[in-house]
Amino acid sequence: MSGSFNKVVDFAKLLSRVPPWFTLPMAVAAYFICHHFAVKPVETLVVGAEAAGDAAAFAIIRALAVVFQFLVTLCLMMSAAMWLKSFIERQRLKRLADRAADSGVLAGLSWEAFEQVVAQGFASLGFEAQLTAEGADGGYDIVLNSTAGRFLVQAKHWREASVGVDVVRALYGVAQAENATGAYIVTSGSFTLAASEFAAGKPIWLYTGKRLRDLLAAGKGAAPAGSVSSERLKLPLPADAVTCPLCDGRMVLREARRGSHSGKRFYGCLQFPACSGLRLVD
Repeated sequence: MSGSFNKVVDFAKLLSRVPPWFTLPMAVAAYFICHHFAVKPVETLVVGAEAAGDAAAFAIIRALAVVFQFLVTLCLMMSAAMWLKSFIERQRLKRLADRAADSGVLAGLSWEAFEQVVAQGFASLGFEAQLTAEGADGGYDIVLNSTAGRFLVQAKHWREASVGVDVVRALYGVAQAENATGAYIVTSGSFTLAASEFAAGKPIWLYTGKRLRDLLAAGKGAAPAGSVSSERLKLPLPADAVTCPLCDGRMVLREARRGSHSGKRFYGCLQFPACSGLRLVD
């Protein structure tokens, strides 16, 4: 039963690209058409047909109508609700990006909101942007698709430290391993000289906080040419990854620097402080 419902949800997601002023009238029409056959006695449907096979066929049609009068209507109404939810989310992201064009707002964003703002900024350039699942650690946070190809984006909401060459080199390697057309690293701060020199001449572009604000300001008040998907893209964790017991995200090995456990190692969730999951090292 759950498998059938999942198929309905998947089909509703596909239809959610169609505005509700089309799907809602279709839902009403589908219900009344199916209901018409669902309540009609089989014998009245078999006009001039005496064969048992014809009667059985009409009985099947009626049984299907009984189910479809609710199933099709539910699917179409769900798609309308998904479209509305996506529309509200797009408007929220657009308002957030417009506000983030101001340097004071950008600096005060949470890491999650910063990723959303970055995705919205690239959407204004015409990209179809999709954020990776929270806790995923594939080396990037956003996937961009366009006619030019597929690009990976890493968002670094670092307010103080500059992004170094190691970060740039790592993302460049991931982009090559995944056959991406190129990659972007976006930070709320700046990059070191070594990072800029490494990126020069390579298909990896560095966006400082100022460049991001300029991008957001350029798209302020205008409808984006692309879009941001409301469904996060799940990335597979490495086979040797340690997962968080609270959020199932990836964990990293850390060392306590204070308190009674100072000097001891443990696995901490990548989403800390949003998630406080940890595993002790034996």
